[in-house]
Amino acid sequence: MDELVIAGAKLVTPQGVRETDVLIREGRIARLGRAHRPRAAFSAQGLILLPGAIDAHVHLALPVAGTRSADDFATGTLAAAAGGVTTLIDFAYGYRNSIQRLHPYLGNTAVGMTARYISQGADLDGKSLMNASGWGFGLGLLIPFPHDLRIGLAAQDLGGTKVEHESGLSETVFDSHYRLGLAYKPVEG
Repeated sequence: MDELVIAGAKLVTPQGVRETDVLIREGRIARLGRAHRPRAAFSAQGLILLPGAIDAHVHLALPVAGTRSADDFATGTLAAAAGGVTTLIDFAYGYRNSIQRLHPYLGNTAVGMTARYISQGADLDGKSLMNASGWGFGLGLLIPFPHDLRIGLAAQDLGGTKVEHESGLSETVFDSHYRLGLAYKPVEG
């Protein structure tokens, strides 16, 4: 069994700061508190241990005006990890064959990835989108197409991170018709 203890760290959580050991087993936090004879240990005495940050708005390898955004999946995720960001939600347009566009990048990231799609009737379904992105995804809806709303609701059922609706429907109408918990972001201007 793969185990590591981060010993004596000042752990920062929403509940406050405390000095403790962190037992990591099989790549996941298994326990906080005094560790019993670990196989491997890292002394973090005097160091601060923070949870990884989530960047919910990145553009990796995004085609823009005949070029691509500066970072691809490898360089963008390495830069994120260097800054303490452990999860990215990538922005990607939901055009036809956009899921296939992600295939070359799968497994070539330094941190956890999700894909975020703006959908206007693209050939997306929740299951294939989830398989392409690995951990989860968000879906932005520009216009309330019934097909796209079904994809968004399926996304939540499959572990999608969020669904945004940007057509100006009132939050009350949107939530009462489609399900509570969907993020609402009105278009300004």
